[in-house]
Amino acid sequence: MLSEHELTISLNEMGIPLAGVVISGLETDVSFVFVRVTRDRDNAQRPSNLILHDAKKKLSERGANIEFLLVDDDAQEIESALRATLRRSFDKEIRNLFLSWEGKKGKILIEPKCAYGEDVEDAIRDKIRIFLSQVGIELCSIVRTAGENLPTMLACLSRIRHLAPVTEQLLKTDLISRGFSIPPDDWLRRRLDSMRRSGRIVRLANGSYALTLGSLRALGTIKGRASPDITRMLALARRGE
Repeated sequence: MLSEHELTISLNEMGIPLAGVVISGLETDVSFVFVRVTRDRDNAQRPSNLILHDAKKKLSERGANIEFLLVDDDAQEIESALRATLRRSFDKEIRNLFLSWEGKKGKILIEPKCAYGEDVEDAIRDKIRIFLSQVGIELCSIVRTAGENLPTMLACLSRIRHLAPVTEQLLKTDLISRGFSIPPDDWLRRRLDSMRRSGRIVRLANGSYALTLGSLRALGTIKGRASPDITRMLALARRGE
C-alpha cells in the first residue's frame, strides 16, 4: 500500500492538482484525496472525471484505495463541488444535494433516488464531514427528503411559465397549494438559482422570475384556450398586472 507521501508524488506526476493533504488512517482503508478543479467556458471540468477515474484505477493496481474529493476555488461553488463529489460515489443513491450554513455550522439536505441503509448513510456522512472540514465548515445535520412530494424541475418550470413574472414566495405558495412539499432552509431559492445558472430561467430586476426562450421552446405550446400562454395572461389579469 502506498504511503501518503508516495500518493502525493504519484498524483503530482499524473498532473492532478491537489487542494490539501492526503488523508488516510481512518476506520477504512480508503485514502481521501482533495483535488482542485476548475471549469472552462463550456463548463467542462478540469481535470475531467475520465482523468480522475484513470488515475484511481492506476493507483488501485499499486495497492492504493483512494477517493477523490473535488474542491473549487470559488467559495460560492462549495455546494456544487460537494454535490459533484458525492454523486461520483453515490450516483445511484443521491439525486441532489443542498448545503446551507450559518457561521461555521453546516446542514445538508439530500434528495435520494432510492432508500438506502445505514451503511451507505454512514459512508455518505463520512465523506461530507471530511469535505466540509477542508473548507472550515462543521457538519451539524443531514436530512433526507424521502417520502416528501418535492416539486421536480419540470413542475417548477411549468408553474413559472403559468405565473410569470413570479416571485419566489408566490411560486412557493402556488406549489404548496398543489400538494408539493417545500423544505426549509432556502431549498426553493437554491433550486431557482440552479435553474437560473443552467439557463432555464431568468431573474428580473425586481427579483421575480420568468422562463428563458430556450425553456419556452422546450416546453412547447398548445393552440387554443388550453394554451399555457393564454392561462398565464389570465393569471396576470387576475392579479391586476
